[in-house]
Amino acid sequence: MIKISLTIFCFFFFVALNAQKATFNLTVTITNLKNTNGKVEVGLYRNAANFAKVGLTYKKIRTAISGNQVSVVFHDLEEGSYGICVFHDENNNNSCDRNYLGFPKEPYGFSNNIRPVFSAPSFESCAIKLDKNKTITIKNSL
Repeated sequence: MIKISLTIFCFFFFVALNAQKATFNLTVTITNLKNTNGKVEVGLYRNAANFAKVGLTYKKIRTAISGNQVSVVFHDLEEGSYGICVFHDENNNNSCDRNYLGFPKEPYGFSNNIRPVFSAPSFESCAIKLDKNKTITIKNSL
């Protein structure tokens, strides 16, 4: 009897463990692009400690520009909070160029259209709760 109970428990445990989690798509539209030079880079972050740090994105998409806005889609994301940083890499050097004070020289934006003053905004201020397919818009600025 114990063997049968243990077998049934293990079966349901492994079924639950292998159950597929729901995933969602996040569409990000970047507006207010001033020209079609270079590319737009969209960085997606899941971790507050990594937010807005170069090279620590959860996922990243670079896309060409054909007008004054572009859209990208992050597919199959798990439910949770995400923060987004974008920049218009006008000279296409794969880097957000900065001036001697460390401020961006190329247009940029953050989710929730947060406009920082002296430093990058917090993950919490930019966080988007993803619990269904969602579309957001970020206005690029300099």
